[in-house]
Parts: sequence; structure tokens; C-alpha cells
Amino acid sequence: IQDVKFKLRHDLAQLQAAASSAQDLSREQLALLKLVLGRGLYPQLAVPDAFNSSRKDSDQIFHTQAKQGAVLHPTCVFAGSPEVLHAQEPEASSCDGSRDDKDKMSSKHQLLSFVS
Repeated sequence: IQDVKFKLRHDLAQLQAAASSAQDLSREQLALLKLVLGRGLYPQLAVPDAFNSSRKDSDQIFHTQAKQGAVLHPTCVFAGSPEVLHAQEPEASSCDGSRDDKDKMSSKHQLLSFVS
């Protein structure tokens, strides 16, 4: 009955068109959408310490606006699966070293979102 009510209240062709247009998002638009949704669900942000690459996964340090040097809670999702903290994209490399290359953003920047 709920399925019939839904079909009577909504135009299915219009819903399918909206769903297919959402699949045409560029990589940058998808990243922005993920950031906006994540920021709404998890209002706190932390940035990783610059020297985390030389630390063990369980000893990663993050900095928040209120506290410098925060560590991961041992029972958090990230402590149980530390591989999700690693950057997935390879860093962009350039061979000519022009001024334009210095102005480009690094692909290694990450933000950690959390609730408390």
C-alpha cells in the first residue's frame, strides 16, 4: 500500500531524471558534497599532525581548534581501521617546477570529522 501511495504522490520519471543527473557529478563536486554532508553530520574538525607519517597508526596526532595534540580514542572507528586515515590519492608530481605548480594545492590535505 505504501508503494502505491508513493507512486501516486510522486512523478517517477522526474525522480529517475533527478537520480541520473546526480550521477553526473564531477570528482570535485562529489568531494564538496561529501564535505558538506560530513560537516553537517559531524560538526567537529581536526587536522592531522605534519609528522604523522613517521608515527605508528595507533599514535596518530590531530589538532583541533580547541586542543592541540589530540589522540584517537582506542575504541573509535579510526583506531580499529587506521587504513582509512591514509591518503588515497597519489600526490601530483610535476617535472618543470614552474611558478604555477607552486600555486597548486596538495592532494594530501585531509580533515578528520568527529562528534565528540
